[in-house]
Amino acid sequence: MQKIDHKARLAAARRSLAKLMNQYEDKQDVLANRLDQQREINLSIMARLAKLEHKSSPQTDQYVLIHGNPVDGCEYYGPFTSTEEADELGDKLQGDWWITKLVNTKE
Repeated sequence: MQKIDHKARLAAARRSLAKLMNQYEDKQDVLANRLDQQREINLSIMARLAKLEHKSSPQTDQYVLIHGNPVDGCEYYGPFTSTEEADELGDKLQGDWWITKLVNTKE
């Protein structure tokens, strides 16, 4: 009858498992790096698209509704494309509110 060396088989299994775990960790690192690279590319594309949309869209006036008062604090709603649109919301609010035009500081 052949004698089985359980200690040697266990040590070989542990080495094999450690090797597999290292390969798995290496693949995880590679995938994480690829995800980071793709995220950077996506952010760059989104920034370019936002600039193009901003340049191509006509500059229309925008409005904001201010609800509250300077003493107790204010909440700002918007932007709205018209004062009528802001008025609709203002009519549903309790307390003081007013509408003002947003000023583009980049022009």
